[in-house]
Amino acid sequence: MKQVPLSKSYTAHGEVFSRVVLRAPKFEEYFEIGSPQEVVYGASAKMLQTDRVVVRKYLDILVEAPVARGALAVIDELADVMALEEAVLGFFTQAREQMRRSESSSSGSDGDRKTSDD
Repeated sequence: MKQVPLSKSYTAHGEVFSRVVLRAPKFEEYFEIGSPQEVVYGASAKMLQTDRVVVRKYLDILVEAPVARGALAVIDELADVMALEEAVLGFFTQAREQMRRSESSSSGSDGDRKTSDD
């Protein structure tokens, strides 16, 4: 769970909130929606490109609080919107970092990642 503090209080459907609580994506959600970022290659570098449509889909399903459906639509401060986007992206960044740590600590001498079948 991630708590995202907002710059001010908002009201949606009678619910007042000044923070948003997000849960991490689950298996089925990840495979249905996909990754919110992909690597794109430019002339001299590679970089991550964010798909905000995907970020929005995750925001719609990951919100634990406020509980009112569609409550995030009332957020009108760009900094708050961007903080929510960063929180969603953070779930994926943390997962990639966790995978890298796991791969480096559990790889064999040939560099292959070990699985439960190994």
